[in-house]
Amino acid sequence: MADRYVWNGATGSGTGATWANAHTTLTAAITASTAGDRFFVAHDHAQTVASGLSLTFKGTASAPDTVLCVDRAGSVPPVSADLRTTATVSTTLASTLGLHGHFYCYGIKFQAGSAANVANLNILNSPAASVIELVNCELNVNNTAASVLQIGVTGAVQQQVTLRGTKMLFGAVGQGVALSTGRFVWKNTASALGGAIFPTVLFANLGVLKGTFALIEGVDLSALGSGKSIVGGDVAAAHTVVLKDCKLGASVAISSAVTSPGGPRTLVVRRSHTTDFSG
Repeated sequence: MADRYVWNGATGSGTGATWANAHTTLTAAITASTAGDRFFVAHDHAQTVASGLSLTFKGTASAPDTVLCVDRAGSVPPVSADLRTTATVSTTLASTLGLHGHFYCYGIKFQAGSAANVANLNILNSPAASVIELVNCELNVNNTAASVLQIGVTGAVQQQVTLRGTKMLFGAVGQGVALSTGRFVWKNTASALGGAIFPTVLFANLGVLKGTFALIEGVDLSALGSGKSIVGGDVAAAHTVVLKDCKLGASVAISSAVTSPGGPRTLVVRRSHTTDFSG
């Protein structure tokens, strides 16, 4: 296991051993890594590519990787006081961005595509039994086409994606979150939907919904108001979505009308009681 420094402004040897000799991309750092490595990503790191980017970390269940955005002027190695939330990893045009493998990530903004191009942001869109935890990060579908934030992949029931303090941003009302099999947890996030554009249906029928268990707890979804729904009801999949201790807009629909047999089951806990909106 090793510490690897990542900063696109480095001009040294590129070994990743120090800030001066840092890897200039996360891609290069992952290529050189082994399971269980720590990646220290500079607070001013900005990685942008105009092609598809798939970051597949080598961590395992017993030795997950750790990826931390930190102050480049702080301690070496960095300590908790050096944590920041400003590093960016982006694709442009019609370029998909994917995050895969066993890893924990703190403070990085991930952004997929630009302009009127289809460019999905895929989290764990791989069949391996993997676990990802994103803390104080940002997930941005940064285009205006029919793109999605896809979490999980069909058939991988052992996958888990956990978001803590991690916001989502979208570029068009027809976009949303596409859940596949496995477990999805989204917790403790204030103003969870950033920007000025919000999906008509947040967890929508986007063609890949296959039977997820989703726990949304302590998440502020109040940006969704009149004419918006949290869960789409027209999906023929045995989803269970639990909204617990969340802040919801007064006029938002919890679920749109359930039109498919065996469709999603949505539970709301601790508004004043638990309500079952299953079809």
